[in-house]
Amino acid sequence: MELPGDRKLMAKINVPPFSAEAEQSVLGAILSMQQCDRLIGEAFDKLRDDMFYNLSHRLIFNAMLKLGAKGVIDLITVTELLEESGKLEDAGGFAYVAELARNTPSKANILAYCDIVVDRHYKRELIGIATQAIENLYNGDDTGEVMEYLSLNIKGIDLGGSYEPLHISEKIPDFMGKLQKRADGDQSELGYKTGITRLDDQIKGIKGGWLVVVGGRPSMKKTLITQLISANMSRELPNIFFTMEMTSDEIMDRYIGLMAGVDPENLRVGLLSDYEFSRTNQVLSDMANRDIKIHYDETVGLSVEQISYRVKSSKKKLGKLGAIFIDYLGLMQLPKANSKTDSIALITKRLKELAKEVDTPIFLIVQANREADKANRLGMGNAADSAAIERDADLMFFVHREEVQDPHTEYSGVVEIVPAKFRHGTFANSVFMKTQDDVDGGKMVCLTDTQLGALEHHEKLRKDADSPKKYKKEFNPK
Repeated sequence: MELPGDRKLMAKINVPPFSAEAEQSVLGAILSMQQCDRLIGEAFDKLRDDMFYNLSHRLIFNAMLKLGAKGVIDLITVTELLEESGKLEDAGGFAYVAELARNTPSKANILAYCDIVVDRHYKRELIGIATQAIENLYNGDDTGEVMEYLSLNIKGIDLGGSYEPLHISEKIPDFMGKLQKRADGDQSELGYKTGITRLDDQIKGIKGGWLVVVGGRPSMKKTLITQLISANMSRELPNIFFTMEMTSDEIMDRYIGLMAGVDPENLRVGLLSDYEFSRTNQVLSDMANRDIKIHYDETVGLSVEQISYRVKSSKKKLGKLGAIFIDYLGLMQLPKANSKTDSIALITKRLKELAKEVDTPIFLIVQANREADKANRLGMGNAADSAAIERDADLMFFVHREEVQDPHTEYSGVVEIVPAKFRHGTFANSVFMKTQDDVDGGKMVCLTDTQLGALEHHEKLRKDADSPKKYKKEFNPK
C-alpha cells in the first residue's frame, strides 16, 4: 500500500528500521474489529502513537486512542475526529484510512503486528542513542561520560504502551453523578428489578456486567424461574433468550403462561376459560405492539463465541440490552481444552467478559450435581462440572422443589430460590414462590411470612406424625 508523506525518505540508504506493512495492519485491524473487542484493548496496552514511524500512522493511532478501546472506532469516527482537529490531510485523507481497513491481512494477528511495530521502535531508539554516543566519542568526550550517557539513556527507554492507570480522584465527578442518580431511584444505577419482590429486596437489582448463574437438578423449574425474570425485565429493555433445549412453540407457551397467568398445559391443549383467553389476548397484544421486548434464539449447540457475536450484533440493532439468558450450559458446544472442566472454565470466563463488554447481565442456567439430592442446603459446590462456575459468577442461586424428592410434602407447588453467592452484597434468605389463583390471574408470586410460617408448621407436624396418612391438614395456604 502506498504510504502518504515524503517518499524521498524511503530512497535513503540508512533509513531507520520500521515496517510500513505492520503499522498499516495494526491500524486496519482496529478499524475492522467489532466494538469492544478485547484485542483492541490489548493493542492499546502495547503501543503508543510515537512508536509508529510514519506520521500519518501516528495521527491515525492517536485519534483511535482518543476514541478509546470501549468507544466506536471505525472509518467514520476516526476520520471525523481527524478532520475536526485539522489533521485528516496529514493522515493521508479519507481514502487512505479507508484503504487501511480493506487491506488488512488478518485481524486475528493484530498482536503479532503490534510486536513488530514495538520491535522496530526500540531499534530506532537504540540506534539514536548509539549514534549520539559515537558522535560524542568523535568529539573527544571522556569515555566514562559516554558510558554513563549510554547507561542512563538505555535505561530511560520507555518500554510501556499507551496504558496508564487512572488516579482514583478522576472518578469523583462520575461517582457524584451516579450517587445522585441512586438517591433519585434511577434504575440504570440501582440495577433492573427481576420482578421477584423478595429477591429484589435482598439484591436491590441486577446490574450490567454481572454473570448470574441459575442452578438446579432436573425438573426443579430453573428454566421457568429464569423465564419469569426475563418476562418481568422485558417491559423495560430488550432481552434475548437463547435456548438450546426448547422449541419456539414451547418458548411461546411458557412466556404466555407466565405473563397471562395461564397453565402452559392448558395452552398446549387449548383448554382456556373465557377469562384466561382474555388475559392471553392481552399479552399477545402487548407482544405485537413490542411493549414486551423478548427476543429468542433456538439454535442448537451454540458455542460461546457464537453467542458473543450474536449478542454484539443484537446490541447494534436493538440498542441497550436489559439481559441475556442462556438455557443451558450443558447443551452449549464446548471449546477445545484438556478436560471438560477446563472447557467449562473457558465458557464462564468468556461469558463474564462478554457481560462487561456489552454492559449487560448474563443469566446462565446450569445443572446441579448429584450431591445436591443429598444436601441439606444447596451451595456453590453443587454446581456440576467445574468450580469455575462459582468463581466467575457475581450472583448464584439454585431453584428447588421439595415435592420432586418428597411427594407428600406440604410444600407442593412451591418453588424455592436458594441463595448460594452474591459478590456485591448480602443474599441470605431463600425466596419461596407459588402460583396463586387469587392474585392477578394465577401468576407466580412470593409467599408471605404468614404463609411460610403456616407451611413450616404443617410440614413439621407431618414429619412428626407416624405416617403422612395420620396427619389431617388444618390449613392450606393459597
